[in-house]
Amino acid sequence: MRFSILLALTALSLTSCSTKFTAAQKASLGSIAIAPASVKSGAYQEPHGGSSTSGMPVPVVPGNPAAGAVGGLLGQLVIEGISAAQDEMFENKHEGSFPAVEKNTPQMPPLVDDALKRQLTGDAFYGPRLSPSGSSRIETEVLSYGLVRTGKQDKEILLTPAVTCKFSLKDPSGKVLLSQTHLGAAESKPIQWYASSRSNTHSAYDTAVGIASLLFTDQLKKRVEP
Repeated sequence: MRFSILLALTALSLTSCSTKFTAAQKASLGSIAIAPASVKSGAYQEPHGGSSTSGMPVPVVPGNPAAGAVGGLLGQLVIEGISAAQDEMFENKHEGSFPAVEKNTPQMPPLVDDALKRQLTGDAFYGPRLSPSGSSRIETEVLSYGLVRTGKQDKEILLTPAVTCKFSLKDPSGKVLLSQTHLGAAESKPIQWYASSRSNTHSAYDTAVGIASLLFTDQLKKRVEP
């Protein structure tokens, strides 16, 4: 769980500065429905064995700005090329496990809906207002999900479920009061761990979805604090 906990704490710290809902906005939240989550077309991604290129340092050639820009671009291309090569090697070695991994991957909407309900039901403000027929709505779109590389251990590539969700709270008129996109992840394991067990895979995705949902519900709660 070390990776997912670190991810959650980092994201929470980045979004901790929140604007409170106004009295009128809070009053509009008389009843709130958790709408069934939707999944964006093509959201599922096959296991990716290449290192992430985001946030990695890019070499820059010293000198004039034009040279630096060219150097940065070339550096980024090299990094992306390495990632692509890693992913190709991973795919060549483990492609046979991809169908089992996909088969064991749970449907995202029930996981999202259950996570939001768990996290809001006991809340003093939102809990009493939750209703299947609520006039305000929490809507979720799963933008992407799949196994991504987090590192390597004993020459074995480790993967975690990465789930990206866009959450929105809308008042009865359909006006968006809060909309955020969050990423959730879970414990890192070899691909065989996911390919061999549906319960393992389900549990890992449930954790990832729970982290993404928690980041949003934490912000919802901050908006109504006294």
